[in-house]
Amino acid sequence: MRVQRLARGKGLEALGGELERARDWERHAGRDEESGWLAAVEAREWDRVTDLVRTQEWPAYDADRDVQAQAWIAEREALLLARREQEERLERDRWEQGQELELYVRLPGPASRRLKALARELGVSPEQVVVLLAEHVEAAAAGLVHVPAVAVLPPAVPSAEATPWL
Repeated sequence: MRVQRLARGKGLEALGGELERARDWERHAGRDEESGWLAAVEAREWDRVTDLVRTQEWPAYDADRDVQAQAWIAEREALLLARREQEERLERDRWEQGQELELYVRLPGPASRRLKALARELGVSPEQVVVLLAEHVEAAAAGLVHVPAVAVLPPAVPSAEATPWL
């Protein structure tokens, strides 16, 4: 996109000068592995832009009319958007992990038996029952708590076909 920015508004003569400078840089940079590659890429792009202006008979280069440049811009914007979404997702995950609470609870025998029986009946672990209750509990008047009816789905059991390594 550097070449497109520098070429914007330049006519064929000015583009020819830029192309010659790029070719000179390519010849001299060929001795250096790092800049040699960049110089070659830039020279090819100046060549493409110059040819485009010549063949399309434009008075000056306009990146908005350059289909290839627009495709590169769209690709770059899509990559930046995907990267930004990934960073936001990671930030949300970090925030969620920071909000986690590891809890050790010792229940008396009768409460423990009720919790285990409920978990068995629902097909989930006792820990999952506690999490479900904590997620849906509501405070009511006079210090009472209420848990509305909530659907409990047991964890999916992977099939042997879906996971051949089992």
